Amino acid sequence: MFIKLAWRNLLRNQRRSVLTAVAIGAAVSFVMVTLTFLDGMASTFEEELLSQIGHIQIIHPQYVRMSRLLSIEHIVEEVSLLKKSLEQIDGVSEVRPTLTFGATIDVPVENDLEELNQHAVIVHSFPAESGVSNKLKQSLVSGAVSDLITKEKGGPKRLRKMAIGTEAAKHFGECKIGQRLTLIAQARSRALIAADFEVAAIVDLQAKSLNSHVYVPLHEIRNLLALNDSATSVLLFLENPNESATIKGKVDELLASLARKYEAFAWYENGGVVTYVKANYLVAASIFFIILIVAAIVVSNTMAMTVLERTNEIGLLAALGFQRKDLLTLFLMEALLIAFCGCLLGLPLGGAGSYILVKEGVHLSGTHDAPFVAREKMYGRFGPHCVGWAVGLGFAVAALATFVPVVRGTSMRPSDALRPR
Repeated sequence: MFIKLAWRNLLRNQRRSVLTAVAIGAAVSFVMVTLTFLDGMASTFEEELLSQIGHIQIIHPQYVRMSRLLSIEHIVEEVSLLKKSLEQIDGVSEVRPTLTFGATIDVPVENDLEELNQHAVIVHSFPAESGVSNKLKQSLVSGAVSDLITKEKGGPKRLRKMAIGTEAAKHFGECKIGQRLTLIAQARSRALIAADFEVAAIVDLQAKSLNSHVYVPLHEIRNLLALNDSATSVLLFLENPNESATIKGKVDELLASLARKYEAFAWYENGGVVTYVKANYLVAASIFFIILIVAAIVVSNTMAMTVLERTNEIGLLAALGFQRKDLLTLFLMEALLIAFCGCLLGLPLGGAGSYILVKEGVHLSGTHDAPFVAREKMYGRFGPHCVGWAVGLGFAVAALATFVPVVRGTSMRPSDALRPR
């Protein structure tokens, strides 16, 4: 009975009912899109951040001060022994030594073998079996990453291989697969070392700065610069990121027992990273709550006008024996029916918006200010919880926004409600 009465009441002022349903539908669709964006942003930040600094990072104390100079003067030595000890710690899934340094790339000018174009670059080196090689494979534009990470096993000496980002390929004069480049770097002895490399792969890592870099397997750089068993940093990746503080304590104890004067830093100890991520979440969450507040105001105003216009009707129903809880149920049923219609309208729109975010992504401004290299294009991440939260909040907003004006309207005595106005 209440459903039939509520439905008939909604049809009495169709324009208002439609506008309210549209407002709730817009809120539902925006909630879906916002949650898809927030989940995508969280997963992207975690992926990019952890791939660059890990959950825990071990470095030389002096390297912190000189990291911007991309120097290899202060590095972590005897990495193999340290890696074996770290892998014995429960909760550590991967130990990844890396070498990052500045170098110069000489590019021969076409039709002029004596002239060279020189480009300053950042070189990232990584173990062939690490997750970096998988990331390069996923970002491959042309060439083959397998050629890059295959170690020499005797036979005729081959040319060293490197991967370059798409921006680096443009800077090098539309560099192509198989092209020979000369890498010049400074060894720890401050002597300049030069070696020829062949471009084995061109990759697109979704960030302009990363696409300007050069990627070389760790064993190649160690052999070239005589950095046997050394790294500028050792990254630890954990099975459970929530255990970072506990495992960092174990790492500190291990370094002390090995008499290593290196320092370990957990990701959350980087104040700039934490502040940046929290600021982005705060902006997105603010937009999220503004949408809910606007929808609640629209529904509340609509139901307040409905109750005001039907004051006499409320008095008549009360005089006929309707209890207050029956009147509350009737008006709440109207609000929930409007919310249902709004969800039917908002879910397809929200699904379309979420699909676009997942497939096409959205360009973000200000990622160059991040304390780590963030993607310039963010992709959404859609899940069933996006629909559940959107629908749940749509009904909750309708019910809560209706409750206050309805309680006030139904609290009047029948004689006062029936009085002419």
